[in-house]
Amino acid sequence: MKTKCAVLFLLLSVLLGGCRRELTDYTLSTVQTTETSEVSTSNAAEQKTHYEYATYPVKRPADHVIGNCYYYKNSRVICYYDVDIRRKVVLCSQPNCTHGSEECVAYLGGNGDTQYLIVGDTAYALVVKMEGEKTVQFISRNVVTGETELLWDLSPKNPDTIMQNFEFSVDGNTAFLAYEQFDICLSELGEYSEQNKATYAFAMDLTNGEREQLMKCDIPYIEGLALQGDSLICQATTEDYLLIRCVGEYEELPLGREAYLKENPYGDYEAYLNGIPWPGSSYYSVNRRTGERFFICREGAAKIQDSTGPFRDKKMSFADGDTICIYDGRTGQVTRCFTRENIAMQMYKDGRIIYNVCMEDGSWEYYWYDLTTGQMQQFQKGESIMIFAVHEETADYFYGYSNGENRFISKQDWYNENYDAAF
Repeated sequence: MKTKCAVLFLLLSVLLGGCRRELTDYTLSTVQTTETSEVSTSNAAEQKTHYEYATYPVKRPADHVIGNCYYYKNSRVICYYDVDIRRKVVLCSQPNCTHGSEECVAYLGGNGDTQYLIVGDTAYALVVKMEGEKTVQFISRNVVTGETELLWDLSPKNPDTIMQNFEFSVDGNTAFLAYEQFDICLSELGEYSEQNKATYAFAMDLTNGEREQLMKCDIPYIEGLALQGDSLICQATTEDYLLIRCVGEYEELPLGREAYLKENPYGDYEAYLNGIPWPGSSYYSVNRRTGERFFICREGAAKIQDSTGPFRDKKMSFADGDTICIYDGRTGQVTRCFTRENIAMQMYKDGRIIYNVCMEDGSWEYYWYDLTTGQMQQFQKGESIMIFAVHEETADYFYGYSNGENRFISKQDWYNENYDAAF
């Protein structure tokens, strides 16, 4: 039951259903806000106007959110969906543009691993192409003029080198990039294996291009077993604090297939691998200035899927036993929120923690907890699954899964359980 419930909260692979329709060109407009700052020579406040497109990266299908505009990548171009007016557009200011080549200011190219983040008028993108001539390039593009700058070419020099599991984020003047890399080798028996496998993480100063290697973790290769290495969690990493996931070590590495069958000619190798206890991982916050490392939480094999929640505003929710906590990537601090037995899944959304509890009879109860007021409220009484399973949010809407499809709903309607208002 717990696994089924956890799956409801995972990102569904279907991109906004309507995004397959023809997208409309538009004249580029920015979101204008005002910022008040005190003038030292006067008691008057100066109104400083600034512009921005997006400030927050999340996993696809919505890559960025600002206000009620929902940014995503469709057909290799940057698009957004304005939820208020339910309009889909390409982030391109050129009249009659086909949005099919690098001449389009919104075109990124690459493949499905390509990621991007918009900060002000600049789109930072990790453009990935792993078929044919493999290329991995970190670029910046002015989304108004289309001017592009290659910040770092990470393309592998060896055609047999594979790069995967990319992640990147930008915080202030620093970009963080993480990925996994290995070489494909062919043995004399015609069997392929992964060699020199490792995870890497870097920080790049966007003002001068200087790069710092934050991590290189070698990963042993065991046929039939996907081992992981330590990794940087870019989405919750800031200029001051790194969030690192450290994989636990096996007391003794499992045998390879050949070695196992040599010792057990009639054994079941897959059953042998499945019977080996999976070591839990631990999360640490690392102060970039001092190098001091702070333990945050540990995950066991049974809780890998449901002990940590999605990131929002550089924050991560997680379960420490039966206590729900929030890790703040800006301060490196952990806040213990509340304790409740049998919590199966939790996520941090809209300044609240949404979670469910497994009851003795196997049913579920659903609650949300307000981090500001401490208010706790049960919702969806008597329901076995979430009627509207929240994945992401804009300023005033939740985006999630309901009635077999991805939909939006206003937060007010969601809190009032008016699920029929979803669209």
